[in-house]
Amino acid sequence: MARCCPDLIEPDAVAWAQLDSLPRGAGGPGSPQHEALVPLLRAAGSREMGLRRRVLHCVFWSGPLDPETGLPRRLEADEAAHRLGLPTARAADVLARAMASVPLASDPDGPLEVLFEDEHFLAVNKPVGLHTAPIHRFTAGSVVNRVIAHLNRGRCGQEAAGQLTLLSAADAGSVPPGYLPPLLPLPDPFTLAGGAADDSHGNSASSSTSSASGSSAGAVRQLEPYVLHRLDMATSGLLLFAKRPEVVAGVHRQFRERTVSKLYLAAAVGCPAPGLFDVDVPIDRHPEHDVARRVADTGKEASTSFAVICSNPLARLGPEAGGAPGLLFHKRATGGGGASSPSMAPAAAAGALVPDSVPRGASLLVCAPHSGRTHQIRVHLQHMGHPIVGDDIYGLTGPWISRQALHAASLAFTHPLTGRRVALAAPLHDDMAACLRSLGLAVPDVAGLADEWGEQLAAGRGPAAGAGRQGPTRESARRRQ
Repeated sequence: MARCCPDLIEPDAVAWAQLDSLPRGAGGPGSPQHEALVPLLRAAGSREMGLRRRVLHCVFWSGPLDPETGLPRRLEADEAAHRLGLPTARAADVLARAMASVPLASDPDGPLEVLFEDEHFLAVNKPVGLHTAPIHRFTAGSVVNRVIAHLNRGRCGQEAAGQLTLLSAADAGSVPPGYLPPLLPLPDPFTLAGGAADDSHGNSASSSTSSASGSSAGAVRQLEPYVLHRLDMATSGLLLFAKRPEVVAGVHRQFRERTVSKLYLAAAVGCPAPGLFDVDVPIDRHPEHDVARRVADTGKEASTSFAVICSNPLARLGPEAGGAPGLLFHKRATGGGGASSPSMAPAAAAGALVPDSVPRGASLLVCAPHSGRTHQIRVHLQHMGHPIVGDDIYGLTGPWISRQALHAASLAFTHPLTGRRVALAAPLHDDMAACLRSLGLAVPDVAGLADEWGEQLAAGRGPAAGAGRQGPTRESARRRQ
């Protein structure tokens, strides 16, 4: 303790020195050493808990207000360390342990469509409008928070209840400035016989934290999911979580090695040529819009395979049908279906659509991303001149759907412990099915999608992660024969 956290023992330096003078090797319960050590450790633990609360308050409540959220800006550990008079490493360690002592918020009132659940995994049909994980550790409103409520419902005979956390209701004014949620107390008693404190840190959506209710001896650990992958806020469909840490590394390895099969459905603007094609171009951040991405030679390799399920050349998506351009719609390519490197579309008036600038028709595509770049399917379809219907960044918005018409339809992976192949599917949401009907496109059988297209699209898988990539100057799409 003198090396890692001298601030905890300094007030009792004399007593610690006396303890150090006692004979070693006979420190069992009832011994002078034991009787001297227990109160010192308890006092140090009390100071540690007080310091954790001070660090949390400093990091989350003492920064300037963010004009976009109305919440205090989070301070970095070095800034908090300076304000608190602590070494940066010590402040960072206390912050990590303090945050791991706060349970993530539970959202029991939010509906959750469970598609599959066993002792190791949970798969849900992600609702539209929710982030996969909370945008701030102490806020609710994400799929993770609903999963927490699901996992903890009925434990110890109690229904999961919503938690008032650090920032869970700050906008409504129900959390006073400076509010801190209860922290899990350190184990008591601090005895040599009882062993060291179990202040472990997991790798779940936060850490595998414990419930703050009840005594430390009888505290019930809150179950929290392990996030295995993510979907965009406006994308619906299959989202897989792990319930136990021993399966996390094995699934993450499959994502890295691209042995996880993922299929998405997308309603796209225009009519690509029938058949299958592969897009293999790198994706980078957009230089002008923080939220957007673009195809750029400076980006990370990205590979997606597509198949045209059906098209309706008579569908109208232009201004006469209520269509409006997304932020980067006029930056799309015009290549007519991905047979060669596309040229850029001519610019139209900012914020308006010219009828001739909108490709005729609409199509339903099945998409198989072989890498996991942000906005990958959306950017690759925009690059090919067929952006997604409803996409307010890369595509067209209109009366057909109030969000991007993109749905994570199926996912298959190998169970890391049993070696069994697990194949899952998520039914289309009603708004996506209605969008397809309004565009004159067939509503597919999601359950049979992987059997029909999975093997064909897997054949277009690009190089494995880390194997390098080719830039956009090469042929960016390969039409399958």
